[in-house]
Amino acid sequence: MRRTLLLAVAVGLIACAEPQPKTDLSDKLTNVPIPPGAEGLGREDGENAVQLRFKTPLAVEAVADYYRQSLSTAPWRLVNESTTPDGGVAFYAEQDGPPLWVSIRPGGGLGTLVDLAGAKIK
Repeated sequence: MRRTLLLAVAVGLIACAEPQPKTDLSDKLTNVPIPPGAEGLGREDGENAVQLRFKTPLAVEAVADYYRQSLSTAPWRLVNESTTPDGGVAFYAEQDGPPLWVSIRPGGGLGTLVDLAGAKIK
C-alpha cells in the first residue's frame, strides 16, 4: 500500500535531466539508468522526492527490456514489475540507497514516455 501511495505521489511530479545511459543526480537520485535514445522532457522536485520524465523513440517493450536488465544488475535489485491498463509497464527497484519507481507508457506521437521517481538523498 505504501509503495502504491508513493508511486501515485511520484507520478504526479514531472522531471528533466540530460539523457545519458546512467546518471548520478548527486543531490537527488543515484545510479539512475536513463532509457536509450532518451530526451529529457521535464523535472520536478518535491520536498522528499524527485521525478524525471523522458521520451524515447523505442517501443514500450524495448524500453521495458532495457529496465529489466538494468534493474537486475548491481547496484539495483528488481523487486516488482507490473503491467498498466494503458499498455505500459511499471517497475519498482531497490539499491543500497533510495529506491526507484519506473513508469513506461505509450506516448502517442511522442514515442514512449518514461517517468523515473525516487526519494531524494538526505
